[in-house]
Amino acid sequence: MKVLKRMILIVACSSLMYIVLSAVLPYTKLSLRTWVDVMGKIMTELILPFLILVIIILWIQQTDKIHLMLKGILTIAVMAVYGVGAFCVVFAILFGVQEEQRISQNLLVTNEAIFLQESRFAYYRPVALFFKTPAELTTEVKISYLEDKYGREFMEDTLSDAEICDKEFPDVKVCVYLESMKLKDDYINGRVLRYLTKGYQSLEMERDFEITKVYDDRNGFFALRLDGEEDIAALAEDISRLICLVVDETDFFAEQRGILYFLCGEGDNQTKKALPFGKLSKGDGLPDNYYRDVDQIEKIIREWYGIHTKKLYQSDNQQRKDADTKPQKSDVEEAAEVLYAAVFAEEGYSYKLCFNAKGNLYIDLGTKEGYQYLLVYDRISKNGSCKLFVLYRSSGDSSNDVIVDMYAVEAETKKVIASGKKRWGDVGTKGYRELTGE
Repeated sequence: MKVLKRMILIVACSSLMYIVLSAVLPYTKLSLRTWVDVMGKIMTELILPFLILVIIILWIQQTDKIHLMLKGILTIAVMAVYGVGAFCVVFAILFGVQEEQRISQNLLVTNEAIFLQESRFAYYRPVALFFKTPAELTTEVKISYLEDKYGREFMEDTLSDAEICDKEFPDVKVCVYLESMKLKDDYINGRVLRYLTKGYQSLEMERDFEITKVYDDRNGFFALRLDGEEDIAALAEDISRLICLVVDETDFFAEQRGILYFLCGEGDNQTKKALPFGKLSKGDGLPDNYYRDVDQIEKIIREWYGIHTKKLYQSDNQQRKDADTKPQKSDVEEAAEVLYAAVFAEEGYSYKLCFNAKGNLYIDLGTKEGYQYLLVYDRISKNGSCKLFVLYRSSGDSSNDVIVDMYAVEAETKKVIASGKKRWGDVGTKGYRELTGE
C-alpha cells in the first residue's frame, strides 16, 4: 500500500505540473512537444485515475461495513466506469494527437489539423527537450539540410528565384520542399540536367530537345525528340553518345541514378520514355552499361515506338469518331481539360463537365475524404492570355465552400500554374502574376 501511495503522489505531482503548463503556456511563445503532451494526457487521464481506482477497490474489499455481495457489485461498477472513461480518453488521444516530425537538427514540423481536416503544417524549434517555439523553414535551414545530406556546400542564389544553388556548380538550382512530413529536394535531378545539357552542347547535337517541366516548376527532365520511325537508329546513336559522355566525364553517376527521356508526338498525343543510367536498380530491368550498346538502345526504342504508334492510331480513330458526333469544344472547356490533366488526373479526381443555372462552366471533380471538389471557371486574365479557374472544396453546404487554390491556363502554350491564392484578396505567386499580368 505504501508503494501504491508513493506512485500516486509521484503521478499526481506530474499530472499537476502538466495541467499547470497546459494552462500557462498558451500565453507564451512556448508549447509542449507532441510526445510530452501525449504522455501528460496519458498520465493525467489514464494512469492517475487507474491508481485511484486501485485504492478504491482495495478499500471496498478490505472494509467490513459493506456486505460481500455489495462489494462485488461496487467493484464491478467502479471498473466499468473507469473502462468506459478510459476508452473515451484513448479514442480522444489517438484521433486528437498532432503528428510531429523532426526534419532537421533544429526544426520540427507539426500537422495541426484535427481529425478528418485537411493537413495544416506549422514549423517549430525544439526548446529544452520538452518544449517548442514557432519557427520557419528558412533558407539557412534548407542549406543545412542539403549540406548534411550530400556532404557538399550550398549557398543562397541571389540571381534568380531558385533560392538555393550548388556552390561548386551555381547553375544547378535546388528546390527544398516538405512532402509527407519530411524535407525533400530535387538536387540530384538538377545535377543530371546540368550534365546532360552540357553534354548536348559539347557534342554539338542538332537534334531537338526539351526540358520537360513538372507542375510546381522544380527542375525538369532532359528529353531528346524522336522524329518518326526512320529516325530511331539515329536517336539510339545520339542517346548512346550523350550518356557515355556524361558518365565518363564524372564519377557522380557511380553513386547516383540519372534519367534521360526521349519523346514523340505533340500535344495530347505526346508520350515519352525514360532511360535510366548510372547506378541502376533491379527495378529498372536493364543491364549495367547497356547504353554503350547502340543496338540495344535501338531495340528498346523500337519496342516502345510500336506501342506508342498503336495507341496513337487508336486515339486518332477515337478522335475522328468523337469529331463526327460531338460539337466543337469551347476555349474554356479545352483549358479546363488541360488543367485537369496537369493537376488533378494523377490524384484520382473524376471529371464531369457541368453548367450552372447561368450557363457558367464548372467541373465536378467528385468527392475525396468526405469533401466535394468543384473547379469553376472564373474569367479571362487581365493580359487576355489566360483562362482563370477556382478550385472549391465543399462539405455539402454552399455556405461552407472553401477556396483551395486558383489556377491560370495560358491559351497559347497550355502552361498551367497555381496562384497559391486562398482568398480573393490574396496577391498570388510571382509566376502567376507574370503569366496573367495581375
